[in-house]
Amino acid sequence: MKLAILNKHKFQFISFCYVYHPVKSDSGNIQLNSDSHLIHVCRGKGTITIGNRLYPIKAGNVVAVPQFTPFTMNICADFEMMNIHYRLWLKDDTLFEDIKTLPVIFTPPYFSWCREKLLKINNINQVSGPELPDAYAHEIILKHLTENQLADVSGPARDPRMQKVRVFLEYPKLYRFDAAALATVCHLSKSQMNRNFRKLFGVSPQKYWEKQRLKIICALLQRASVNIYEIAAEAGFEDSGYFCRWFKKMTGYTPSEYRNKIPINDAVI
Repeated sequence: MKLAILNKHKFQFISFCYVYHPVKSDSGNIQLNSDSHLIHVCRGKGTITIGNRLYPIKAGNVVAVPQFTPFTMNICADFEMMNIHYRLWLKDDTLFEDIKTLPVIFTPPYFSWCREKLLKINNINQVSGPELPDAYAHEIILKHLTENQLADVSGPARDPRMQKVRVFLEYPKLYRFDAAALATVCHLSKSQMNRNFRKLFGVSPQKYWEKQRLKIICALLQRASVNIYEIAAEAGFEDSGYFCRWFKKMTGYTPSEYRNKIPINDAVI
């Protein structure tokens, strides 16, 4: 059923990630979601813990990971998944995820159709060419949003001042968190800004910045041509040893371990 509120909207495809684990794996605690994140389980089974709740997952499941929610995965051998990160705004520039949400776990009868589209995105990522993955990702997301029962998002009223802060943090300077600059953006004191931002988004502005920073660092690690020490320096870490300890605390992996577990290419995804 077509949702009337989706008649006019803006869609942003952020990234796609194909993951295959031939052996049993525990992904650790990785929390990167400042956008909408969908996991399509194409092969195998395992569990995913989102917040404090554990869910079994298997081939044919789609997982909608809520924003700013820590999650861990334990997966059996021969496990394959394809992940899409995206944003979708309504005609008044409201983020769709601020008002509606997909079920956390669902098993769509059209999963084989999704997999065909996902494989096309993966092929585009692997081979440079004129074709873009955005259209396929857009088709998949609209299919999910129009074919599944959505829930209303409960929470505090949207504060336009905090939305400005959020937009400012979408593309953070990697080397420094500047609370004073953010307070100027929203015309509040630093303490008021922190309190209002946490009330609306569930995390502090600095925590949001740190997760955005981590997301960019993870994308840089997926580029074979970028040295880990260069990434550390660009992110403001003078001590590469401290950078490695910080990254492991955030993800459960050292930078080298993370790089070895993901497909390496020269495109930031």
